[in-house]
Amino acid sequence: MRAGDEVVAMGSPLGEFTNSVSNGNIGGLDRSLDTGDGLALENLIQHDAEISSGNSGGPLLNMFGEVIGMNVAKIDTASTGGSASASGLNFAIDGNTVVTIADEIIETGESIGYPYVGVQSQETEYGLMVVDVDPAGPAAASGLEAGDILVGINDARVDESTTFLQLLMQHRPGDVVSLVVERNGEELTIEIALGTRPVE
Repeated sequence: MRAGDEVVAMGSPLGEFTNSVSNGNIGGLDRSLDTGDGLALENLIQHDAEISSGNSGGPLLNMFGEVIGMNVAKIDTASTGGSASASGLNFAIDGNTVVTIADEIIETGESIGYPYVGVQSQETEYGLMVVDVDPAGPAAASGLEAGDILVGINDARVDESTTFLQLLMQHRPGDVVSLVVERNGEELTIEIALGTRPVE
């Protein structure tokens, strides 16, 4: 999927209007969203297909009818009382993440969670950039910094057909991997022990 692609969201707004459908476009990939409790939702697809309370858990589909994500959140600036106005900021968990966790639950009866790096990231013209580092997470302990561009894990690299998330999901919490990053025009290799997302 790419920014600009058309998508359809399905769900039950307010828990009453079942199987409601709305359409829109992808605004960005690999987004992070602050939950307000010191954690962040990661690996999100940003889109503007309208969703409301009750839509969480509903699918986000592409124009081939394939599920590409699970709707989980939206930003409503009107309810936060902010002076800036924004609309169409809706988010879905990337479908690859959903499938990985679902398969694990089916196979073992539980999920140990997906590997946690401890960063918030955003896609930029330079690549997937670290915009914030959880001071208590694996990334901070390994020396990852805001501004680093994530370009690979071990011998595998991010390219047009492979995202950083896809590389990350090939590993499990506890694995020690080498993150390849670009910092100030130089390529660095940072060893990191992947964690599990903390739960409060």
